[in-house]
Order: sequence, then C-alpha cells, then structure tokens
Amino acid sequence: MVLQFNLPDDDFYKFLVGAWKRNLEWREFGGTYAHVRTSNTVVLIEEYQRLDTTPAKNNDVYLEWQYSGDTCHGQFMDKTSVAILNFFIRSSTVTATYRIMDADTIAVCITEVDERHKPTIQYGNMYRIDTKLYAPDAPSQQQPS
Repeated sequence: MVLQFNLPDDDFYKFLVGAWKRNLEWREFGGTYAHVRTSNTVVLIEEYQRLDTTPAKNNDVYLEWQYSGDTCHGQFMDKTSVAILNFFIRSSTVTATYRIMDADTIAVCITEVDERHKPTIQYGNMYRIDTKLYAPDAPSQQQPS
C-alpha cells in the first residue's frame, strides 16, 4: 500500500490549482448517526500571486489564510500526502482532512461544530475536472446513433 503520493515538482499549491468536483455525505454525530444530506459542489482553486516562496522543511507546508475575517491555519504533510485545515471562527470550528490519493483524486473528511446545529461529519471525495468540457460552446461528447 502506498502512503505517499509524490507531488509533481514537490509543489502542494500547484497541485491544488484547478477545478474539482467534491461529493460529500453529511451525517450528524450522536444517536442514530442520522443522514443530513449529500452535496455535490464544484470547487475552483486559483493560483495566489503573492505566494510565500520560502522553501518548506522536509516538503511539509504550513498554511495560513483568512476566512470570514479570522486567521486560519493548516499543514500539508508530505510523508503521508495529507493536508489538515483548521477553521477556528467566532461561532464554529471546522477541521478538514484531505488525503491525496492520486493525481486527480482526494479523499475528504470534515468535522464541523457550531453553536446552532448538531455536530456533523462530512466525508467523500474530490475529483479533478476539466472545465473545458463544461464550457457552453464545448463540443458534445455523445456519439452519433
């Protein structure tokens, strides 16, 4: 079993850039572990031009970003191809774990706790998609009958 996916150019940021289809199953913690919903979302990740270019230690990457006015932190661990993102904001806490499976697939597990809802776990996959296939003027992929 392979624990590590070797990133092209050892660059976590460049790997993420692009369009991804994220499919998640949502369940509530406690009791019957009730199904809440299923979500299918397209996530577009764009390159950030003012990226810190300081070399990472051992190819691990430490992340910091702003979300809803709060500073959030995360880490990508090269040895296991896992990124953990922590969103600690005023009324909720979200921890997202992303495991890179191959060049086009990421396994996802998210726990979310806030002051208004029961805690949830969201789990599923992200698949890289080619946005050109979804453009309004894209040629049809159907075969003639």
